[in-house]
Amino acid sequence: MGKHFRFYPIVVLLKQWARIMDDDNDQTAFEKLEAAVQSVYPEELFEVLPFLATIMGVKLLGSHAAKIQELEGEVLDKLILKNVRDFLVKAAKLTPLVIIMEDLHWSDISSLKLLQSVMRLAENHRILFVNVLRPGYKDVDEMIVRFIKDNLMRNYLQIILEPLDTKSSQTLIRNMLNVKSINHSFFNQIVERASGNPFFIEEVIRSFIDEGILTVKGETLEIAENISDVTIPYTINDLLMARIDRLEERTISLLKTASVIGRSFFYRLISDVASAIDDIDNRLSYLKEIQLIREESRREEIEYLFKHALAQEAVYSSILKKKRKALHLKVAESIEKIYENRKHEFYGMLAYHYGKAEHLAKAEEYMILAGEEALKSSASAEALDYYQRAFDIYLSK
Repeated sequence: MGKHFRFYPIVVLLKQWARIMDDDNDQTAFEKLEAAVQSVYPEELFEVLPFLATIMGVKLLGSHAAKIQELEGEVLDKLILKNVRDFLVKAAKLTPLVIIMEDLHWSDISSLKLLQSVMRLAENHRILFVNVLRPGYKDVDEMIVRFIKDNLMRNYLQIILEPLDTKSSQTLIRNMLNVKSINHSFFNQIVERASGNPFFIEEVIRSFIDEGILTVKGETLEIAENISDVTIPYTINDLLMARIDRLEERTISLLKTASVIGRSFFYRLISDVASAIDDIDNRLSYLKEIQLIREESRREEIEYLFKHALAQEAVYSSILKKKRKALHLKVAESIEKIYENRKHEFYGMLAYHYGKAEHLAKAEEYMILAGEEALKSSASAEALDYYQRAFDIYLSK
């Protein structure tokens, strides 16, 4: 989701800190941000607040709006960066800061550029950045990983999660089954096939529990008699799809709809897009129970998240192209309806879904709007990207 929102990880952090909810109106959001900044930086409130509000997309009021009105382009970029840095420095003087950036690989370019600058603060201030990311994403590898290695080696610690060894893989299986021993050649085959991938092991075990091949009663493990006939999938994708194919048809349909929305999806949105599917609440609960998704609460709105990006990707890839286009169109129309009062926050996502739906006029419209919105918050890299893509769509007509 992050790549379709300017400064997405930064905005999420700041809104959580200021306790701004998704259903807060412009006045309430501004007042909450003002109070939060006041608690940290009272003497510079008038200087800092307009720039934090701008990056967050919070509507400015009165003299604060006038302060930003004449600024644009590189000047606005530099002032936003300066004030974000100054604010973090001030906050770190009051209390040590730990800033955790999960799923950093989904970040937009403007966020990565901002992070390059503020991460330097860790050299001389009480700020710890914990960046959790998957390797192999070019922008993040070049703009964050390489940047840190080249500039912040003295303050840098990289922890790479290596594949599990045989003993650790066996321990994981025992812990999942809550048994002391797994003395059966079948489990050795699982360990060998997994090649140290804990996600593969977890999914295999859950799959075989679902099928009744493995049954745990107390501390006793029962193994089906036909265990020798059971085939262990070769890839994560095969494994995930085997689990999903065993679901009830309408639950699969719900899961496919969710995968089109993205790695994460709000309850209000999935309920509207999948309104033709009955008993959505119980189906979502079951998907949580079998650990395909998990539930979170973000600013008083229920949000669901595929437990692993590979699960979302596998489900999405299984949808026929024609059906996928129709679902993207339905998602876009639902976003317009549900979030009408703050649609500007979703311009990038609307451009993405209309683009996938091959609704070129709407995609072009929202690309341009997303570019304009990005400029307002000084996300110039995103703005250029949106304008270029809008121009490409225009030429393709």
